[in-house]
Amino acid sequence: MGATKFSSILMMATLPLMAQVQMNSRTISDWNKGVCVEVTLYNNGDTSTNWKVDFRPPGKITQMWNATYTQDPKSLVVIAQGVNWNKTLKPHQQTKFGYCSTKVASLATTPTSAGLEVKETTFSQWNSGLCRNVAVINNTSNQVLWKVTINPPGNINKIWNAKYLKEGDKVVAQGVDWNKVVKPHSKVEFGYCVTLADNSSSTSSSTTSTGDSTSTSENGTTYTPSTSTTSTTPEVATTTDNGSSTPSNNNATTTETHFTSSGEFGVQNYQKVLPMALQFYEAQRGPGPFPRVTWRKPAVQDDGKDVGRDLSKGWFDAGDHVKFNLPMSYSATMLAWSMLEFPEGYQFANSLEYGKEQVKYALDYFLNCYNGGQNPDSPADDVVYYQVGDPHKDHAFWGPPELMTMERPTYSCDANNRCTEVSAGMAAALASGSLLFRATDPQYAQKLLDTAKKIYKFAETYQGNNGYTGANGFYSSYSGYNDELAWGAVWLYKATGDPTYLKKAENYIKNAQSSIYWAQNWDNVSIGTYLLLYQITRNPDYKAKLDQHMDYWLHKIPTTEGGLAFLSQWGSLRYASTTAYIALVYAKSLPLTDPNRQSYVDFAKREIDYILGDNPRHSSYVVGYGQNYPINPHHRASHDSHTNNIDDPVNNHYLLVGALVGGPKSANDFDYKDDRHDYVANEVATDYNAGFTGALAGLIQLLK
Repeated sequence: MGATKFSSILMMATLPLMAQVQMNSRTISDWNKGVCVEVTLYNNGDTSTNWKVDFRPPGKITQMWNATYTQDPKSLVVIAQGVNWNKTLKPHQQTKFGYCSTKVASLATTPTSAGLEVKETTFSQWNSGLCRNVAVINNTSNQVLWKVTINPPGNINKIWNAKYLKEGDKVVAQGVDWNKVVKPHSKVEFGYCVTLADNSSSTSSSTTSTGDSTSTSENGTTYTPSTSTTSTTPEVATTTDNGSSTPSNNNATTTETHFTSSGEFGVQNYQKVLPMALQFYEAQRGPGPFPRVTWRKPAVQDDGKDVGRDLSKGWFDAGDHVKFNLPMSYSATMLAWSMLEFPEGYQFANSLEYGKEQVKYALDYFLNCYNGGQNPDSPADDVVYYQVGDPHKDHAFWGPPELMTMERPTYSCDANNRCTEVSAGMAAALASGSLLFRATDPQYAQKLLDTAKKIYKFAETYQGNNGYTGANGFYSSYSGYNDELAWGAVWLYKATGDPTYLKKAENYIKNAQSSIYWAQNWDNVSIGTYLLLYQITRNPDYKAKLDQHMDYWLHKIPTTEGGLAFLSQWGSLRYASTTAYIALVYAKSLPLTDPNRQSYVDFAKREIDYILGDNPRHSSYVVGYGQNYPINPHHRASHDSHTNNIDDPVNNHYLLVGALVGGPKSANDFDYKDDRHDYVANEVATDYNAGFTGALAGLIQLLK
């Protein structure tokens, strides 16, 4: 999950209740002529409200789901509001809608600073430099294509969420594609770091300018917004990209980084954290058992009874209690893969058997999620159960799972109501699981493999997603199902050796949506598929794609001063740690003489060490580990409210040991707060921990 790149959403000022609604959005698909965006609305007030929002997409709306809308054909402004089932937001409840639109040129044509107030705040300073956050506030009733003059006390060496150029002795900053327009009575933010001149100093905490006037800050810095014409050739231009096209270098190879890694993290740290990361999955169980997470109480023992199945096992997805099979199957496959790839890492941490127990808990659930019908040789009457729990009702409740009283319906698909993505993902989980258990429990492994083959046949025979509706707005598959069909096929090839599956994998991956400039994730598994196919075939085409992917992450992606490769605001650490895992597997697959091998290991170590506390905040992002770790993740069970209140108690009652939180929301190391309300930064989820756990095991095995 992450920030939208193109849409800038603004609550209507004429709607008095909208101030209590918090909004976040993320780009879910982006191509040359269009974009798709998911919007999350959260009511942080104490009263219910019927929501209505207005925003300007980058072009004409072509599709909208979970909302109705009107769009002005000239201004392109959209007014969206809820449909019958989601139009009313209860206190502390969220809902989601989404849209796709074309792209057109921005309405604003001339950058200006008129009517803008600019506030600079120094958030980090050292002997030779400093970093500042800049807020550009629009006090007018019109949207503004913004441009402001800043007066940094040294040479800029890094800038994020903006681009800049020099005009004489002035430095002019303006927005990038996704934030270049600041809405009426709203603001945009960017930041920069500078190298101070030998005789320079800066003690100011903030500088402020309003409109075209000139003001002086506490330390005497003169600040004048620019109204001059933009140069066509910026000295440095930094932009972000969500993966649809080849991004610019962002000056990554020459940027000076002032934060110095402590270098204090090593194998002993990874050994300690790995079993903690696995323990998070025990906390996500429903009925138990809970040998380590002793504060959890049994719940959801009746899941699946409405369809005559025992679906009590499986994992709660995140801080909620829905069982979403798409991210769950992804997480189980990633964990199984890491145990197959780095078994020595798990063994060195005395965690291989405990890890296999966590994976088995999900695999047992997937076995019961498949109903082969009356004819075991034909998928025509197969039924796949792909979800337990209504996410809207589930999210309306804030408390531990044992206190839930709402109905928990089971969602299914069949030959007419199809769900290829999630079915193929489940097949991948079962096939990888069969490899994991083959040596120790061959009978169980064969059962997993037999079921994987059947579910895959069902997914491939009845391609489509018209039956996959229960997760709409939560875990819709925006990348299509070709990547999951390839993912399932390559794991079946590894489990069977049948070349038919290898051929299927190579055919389907050709038509899959690329994520070279994104990351391996629950929705798009093409990077992982490329890596597995490269290991099997050594095809240079797959290697070329992997090299592009790693080049982006090592050299072109925005990177914080502390070293975090920042992809997206929603779960930034999830993407970084998963890519660390991919980097380690790829490095292991390369010959020792490959010049990039060590750089991939170094990258992975940097990202994991950052998460464990080697960062400018000197804080861990893993609950229960290290210094200043989070204590208030967005997690109902560990918070343990008995009053259906996200604020009661003040701090989470229990420690959710091993959970990786989302992390910084921008390429600013300090853009994080341990706040349960902020689910963008403090969400925890099974997919977050999956790549992270594998990366820990990889570092142990490769560095011990």
